[in-house]
Amino acid sequence: MRGLIERIAILVLDSSGSVVERFNMQLKVQPEILQSVDVEDIESALRGCLLKLQYANASLGPCKEGCTFEVVAYTSQRSSIPKDTWVDGEPQSPVSHNGGDLPSLVPIKSAQVGSGALRVQLYAEH
Repeated sequence: MRGLIERIAILVLDSSGSVVERFNMQLKVQPEILQSVDVEDIESALRGCLLKLQYANASLGPCKEGCTFEVVAYTSQRSSIPKDTWVDGEPQSPVSHNGGDLPSLVPIKSAQVGSGALRVQLYAEH
């Protein structure tokens, strides 16, 4: 499959540009089934995942002063994206922790549309 978005990440960066939190929305798409699914069902599933992000802060705690964010899309084939549409970015390092511990994964929401035509998994790295 060409040009499908496999994952969308919202990166929370501290004032020095280090990633302190990462919210990942992983997408699994079966295009042959997805064509028969109502667009409103797809929008509803994606909207539900995005709405959950506003409540994620309650379980993860507030961000420090001076934080910013970036939205990053990961595709299956980079060559299929027009150069004038996207800006290539530098690979981001994992969520930084004192002492080098691995980030903890916090599941936030999962959704499925049309018998597996679209599966969405939303989780946080903290």
